[in-house]
Amino acid sequence: MGVAGRPPTAQLAQATLAVQEADKSKAPQYAPAELKTSRQELESAQQAMREKVYTKARRLAERALVNAQLAAAKAETEQTRQAAVALQRSIETLRQEAEPSALRR
Repeated sequence: MGVAGRPPTAQLAQATLAVQEADKSKAPQYAPAELKTSRQELESAQQAMREKVYTKARRLAERALVNAQLAAAKAETEQTRQAAVALQRSIETLRQEAEPSALRR
């Protein structure tokens, strides 16, 4: 691939921010594969920028962005699922405590 147009600095900045935000989230715990992929793509995009292969850099930055967003979304989904399970357990415990003692025998 050759040099095509201007450097994709905005795409690279967005991807960098998305990877950093995913790193700060629970993505390392709940979506490590997606996070690793996004980091690798970001590194490859940065290398392509240094080599002035802007089409490749743009494509990799966009992929890094999408994978970082996917990692963050998966982590958020898992956190929400776990919170729902915990809430369901709490509700069940409250129901059991609220039953008259005669019903529990």
